[in-house]
Amino acid sequence: MKKQIIFSAIILFVAVAMASCGNKHASRAVSLNNMNDSINYALGHAQGDMFANQFMQGVTDTDAAIRAFIDALEKAFNSDADPDEMYQLGIQVGNWLRQMETDGLMGEADLQSNTALIRQGLEAGMKGTYGG
Repeated sequence: MKKQIIFSAIILFVAVAMASCGNKHASRAVSLNNMNDSINYALGHAQGDMFANQFMQGVTDTDAAIRAFIDALEKAFNSDADPDEMYQLGIQVGNWLRQMETDGLMGEADLQSNTALIRQGLEAGMKGTYGG
């Protein structure tokens, strides 16, 4: 039952996010082979969209900010932090991703975390685009 509620919440959130994006189109293809892949990507995309809304307002060079965040996320996944704000956000997300590798996706041991798909979803969500 818990898994069904989580999955339903993710689907609802993704549907709302897709409806709110208007005329934004895919930036690059994403290979989603099963429900687990879709959940990983949707989670990343939802978080990326949230980060864009919270941290990217007023940013003039969004591509540079996204690159800084993704670089920080990748470094955080394997190392220590730098004090820059986007870097710190990347550190937090990297630590969160590392935790999901051991505890399962969103704390569900039956759902395997796929960091690459979450990363693609984060980047697409921050850019306001969709892969597919």
